[in-house]
Amino acid sequence: MNRFTINNVNFVVASQLAIHNDTCPICRFNLTDKCYKCSSVENSNCTSVLGVCNHGYHLHCIEDWLKTKKVCPLDNQPWNYLKHNCNVK
Repeated sequence: MNRFTINNVNFVVASQLAIHNDTCPICRFNLTDKCYKCSSVENSNCTSVLGVCNHGYHLHCIEDWLKTKKVCPLDNQPWNYLKHNCNVK
C-alpha cells in the first residue's frame, strides 16, 4: 500500500569551506564570475582563492594586492593561501 508519492526532490549541498564573502572585495565582482582583468578576455579561466582567514578573492586581484601589501585586505592579517581553485569559470 503506497502512502504517498514523491513528485520532486531538491537537494541542498553545504560547502565545507567557511568562506566569509561571495564578492571579491578588491574588484567587487562575484567570486563565481570573472574578475576585472578576465571580464574583457574571451575564453579565460578566472580562479578564486581562499586565505586562511576564510576570505575569498579572485587570484589576479589578490596577486596584484600582494605586490604592495602582504596582508588580507579585509582583516589586515598576514596573507596565506588556504585553498586555490575554489571557483573556476
